[in-house]
Amino acid sequence: MSCSTSGGCSSNGSSGCTKHNTFDWLANLPAYDNGEHPLVEIQVEGQFHKRYAENNKSLELFRGDWVKIRAHRGYDLGQITASGELAKLGHLRKIRELNDWGKGKTNQEDSFDVLLDKANEKEIKAHQNQLDKRLMYQKKVRDISREMQLPIKVSDVIYRGDCQQATVYYTSDKRIDFREWVRQASVSLSTRVEMRQISDRQEAGVKGGLGPCGRELCCSSWMTKFDSVSTSAARYQQLAINNEKLAGQCGRLKCCLNFELQTYIEAKAFMPTRVKDIKSPKGTYEVVSVDYLTKSISYRSPSGELVVVSPKEYNDLRQRVQDGKDVESVFSKAKQLLPKENKQDPQAHSMDMAVEGVDLDSFVQNRKKGQGRSNRKGRPPRRKNKRR
Repeated sequence: MSCSTSGGCSSNGSSGCTKHNTFDWLANLPAYDNGEHPLVEIQVEGQFHKRYAENNKSLELFRGDWVKIRAHRGYDLGQITASGELAKLGHLRKIRELNDWGKGKTNQEDSFDVLLDKANEKEIKAHQNQLDKRLMYQKKVRDISREMQLPIKVSDVIYRGDCQQATVYYTSDKRIDFREWVRQASVSLSTRVEMRQISDRQEAGVKGGLGPCGRELCCSSWMTKFDSVSTSAARYQQLAINNEKLAGQCGRLKCCLNFELQTYIEAKAFMPTRVKDIKSPKGTYEVVSVDYLTKSISYRSPSGELVVVSPKEYNDLRQRVQDGKDVESVFSKAKQLLPKENKQDPQAHSMDMAVEGVDLDSFVQNRKKGQGRSNRKGRPPRRKNKRR
């Protein structure tokens, strides 16, 4: 897939497909310190990480062009997604990720792929034909798994660019011996077969889809590194621990819970570690909520009003309680909010609002007194079920 502009796709990096697109925001800037051979960023179908290669042959490459890169016993096809400074920045990010995952350091030369040449129309067409038959190949390998009763879930089957090898992506919770399975799959697909296990989050990225936010899944559009997500991230952000709402399409906790976690952690450092109720001669001010982002603490006064105080005012209140001083002066200066039932327009509240001929205000008062319960006088008695 090629974008409509040289600087990036027309939808600013989100094309609605399940490919990891890159918006080249440095395309129109002059390159500097690129070295003798500029870098290019390559996206290979079915792979979650971008590949980087040096344009040693000084080929005229543009975004969306198909190129051949060296693979084991052959070559693979990929598309140019970025070049110049943006590719250089992406390569440095990849090296940092590899160093974080591995124990040793990764050299820049070891992370480069060998760029062979531009792909011709015949090679591109053959590769596209193999990609169009992915559903048929998936059905074949799934039938083999069903016949052998292997507890695996086949996610995708992708042929290499030279059609000499097929990679089967699968998920499984158990350790399985695939030797016989690979033999039958090689005969069915008429090529060498490589098994590659992926996680549940990576499978969701392969399948693609829309999240509850209405946008394309992050794992299928731009994410390449999947960090672990714990329930403590939801607690820091004051979210209810509801597995159904916090889980994504992969069945795991949503990756976006980590996006704002650092912001909440930094904001929580400016808030009191433990917020308590404040007692006064007029009654007890009860804690309603603590908002880390706005740095505010909401209290409900004995009269039912909502009072919002800052962390500095809260520390002043706690000190006054310890010293035995009056706290009403601090609450009187704080921001007061009306209760929810009094936030509406006074004129609208004074209008005659009746429910079945009963005034709404009197109906609420009767409900509080217990007089609003249904009275069954004058009605026929309930029929009791007789035991046979």
